Amino acid sequence: MVQGVIQFPPELDNAYIHDLAAKARAEGGVINSCGMPNDWANYGEIFAEFQRFFGIRQQDIDMGSAVVLARMRDEKAGKNDIADLKPAFAMRLAEEGLTLPYRVTSWAALLQGQKGVGKDGST
Repeated sequence: MVQGVIQFPPELDNAYIHDLAAKARAEGGVINSCGMPNDWANYGEIFAEFQRFFGIRQQDIDMGSAVVLARMRDEKAGKNDIADLKPAFAMRLAEEGLTLPYRVTSWAALLQGQKGVGKDGST
């Protein structure tokens, strides 16, 4: 690796990811998260790498799933980029239209019962 040049993992080294990161930096360069403190589930290291790769930092408000659900409802999920919620709370947000559809790149490899398909067919 050349001094000062970051070597991206192959799954992050594509035009879509680089464009998304540029848009995020243009919006202030902050990921607003709820319930994702640095000492929980390795989030500290994950977001440190994210900042190293993309120059975008994390700003978290540490709260439980019920409080996150209430806050996201009040704000129409407009101020949060990401949240760590219990599955039942996440499903409520999805049912209320407060989440965006998302499929992991390995979607096809997941077992049918683990795909999280909503009542309306959304994923």
